[in-house]
Amino acid sequence: MYAAMLNKKIVLAVSEANLVNVGRKSLNMDDYRCPHCNKKVILIISEQKAAFFKHLTNYSNAMGEKEEHHQSKMLLKAALTAAGFNAQVEIPLADGQLRADVLASEKLAFEVQCAPLSEAEFTHRHSLYSQIGVTDIWIVGRKHYLKRRLKHTQLIFFRQNKLWGNYYLEINPKKNMFCLKYNILQEQITNHLRL
Repeated sequence: MYAAMLNKKIVLAVSEANLVNVGRKSLNMDDYRCPHCNKKVILIISEQKAAFFKHLTNYSNAMGEKEEHHQSKMLLKAALTAAGFNAQVEIPLADGQLRADVLASEKLAFEVQCAPLSEAEFTHRHSLYSQIGVTDIWIVGRKHYLKRRLKHTQLIFFRQNKLWGNYYLEINPKKNMFCLKYNILQEQITNHLRL
């Protein structure tokens, strides 16, 4: 659909996309609603076709997973879809040895980790992604949020690059929020963090 309701007014997807593209708006931070059923819709901006609105799909949790994990995957899928990716959930890879929580493209997968995970299991899954040429990005749920003290189990989720230094990704589906913690330093000889 090419129009949606915003603050009781009709807005066009093309106009909203232009505002996002010039930096006057952030993508999908507004509460867009379908003009027909008043359900939530998201703005999709794609290089292949004109911007449009799409209903935010309500997925049923048939796999028996924890609610936080399920909601986190759906939030991530919605964010990636809104950014123009053809994101899919629970996609088998590596001849069925691996199941991507959210596959954004042929070469990019996201894993949402809410439950405890051993270093050996993480290494095994990360290695499988490497073997098939897929970059895996790990985002953690509430159980793994960084506080002032570093837990040994959190170390496997740290990544590093030149721009962000040591960084860590968290997701909070209740607040519809992602959190990037970057330039994280550990005090010498302790496990205290400086965030």
